Amino acid sequence: MRAAIFSAGGVLAAIQVGAIRNLVKQEPQLQYDLYAGTSSGAINALFMSMDFQRDLVYQAAILESNWRTLSGDSSVYNNRVPAFLRFFVKGSLYCTKPLENFLRELFCLQSLWRAGLPLYIGITRLGGFEYQEKDCRGIEDPVNLVLASCAIPGLFPPKRVEGLLSIDGGISHIFPHQFLEAHPEVTELDIYLARGAGENNKDQKVWGNKVLARLFGSGYSDSLMKTLLNLKELARPGLKIRIIAPDYTPQANPLCFDPELINCLIEVGKRARPMSLEKYLGSIKT
Repeated sequence: MRAAIFSAGGVLAAIQVGAIRNLVKQEPQLQYDLYAGTSSGAINALFMSMDFQRDLVYQAAILESNWRTLSGDSSVYNNRVPAFLRFFVKGSLYCTKPLENFLRELFCLQSLWRAGLPLYIGITRLGGFEYQEKDCRGIEDPVNLVLASCAIPGLFPPKRVEGLLSIDGGISHIFPHQFLEAHPEVTELDIYLARGAGENNKDQKVWGNKVLARLFGSGYSDSLMKTLLNLKELARPGLKIRIIAPDYTPQANPLCFDPELINCLIEVGKRARPMSLEKYLGSIKT
């Protein structure tokens, strides 16, 4: 059984789109039996899990097409009232209704059911900041679960999942991996990263925002390394882990969904090559 995991990363998750698009062409026999994702990576996992025809080449092409329809920031989030007022009224600076409309328009619950593939989404409970991975097969509204996983605290509104307010899973773990304990049948694992772990861009210069710096700057690299090392410790004998990561990441605001930037990131992802976890960690240390 092979699983695919998609990490958090804002618009940089477009890199994962190019990566899986290229990999399925290079490995036409590739099939995934389980998907998992966190934050924007959860969006990719959601669309790929609808592969009821078991045609990964076709599903990856659909994923790329969906990303290329994004026409700018307003297709993902917007302000309905002045930012300072919205924070006090709604608890967040931005409204993610455009993203919700985008997901509900393209997501097909029947396709998810027909595919029958496990789909785990990483979220963080707002109360005690407890990290959880929820299987969409037991969730009434998978889109709402994905929106919760994308809810960057303070910027995007939290969502109720099973009655509890939940936010971005990426603030706890860059990608899901705890589900492996419930699935000992998984023998092969492909992890699609939105950014390389060894990249430490100057946060303030690149992101210009302390929250974004912690989530997507050097804080991202530190958290990713921690999760990768944790995964290495948890990995059972016989589990083959591949990392599919870009050799470099263009400097960009992770909340900028400019079409030209998305196209650029997808092309960057198409140059990503799979590497074993041990080799990837070794390349970072050197």
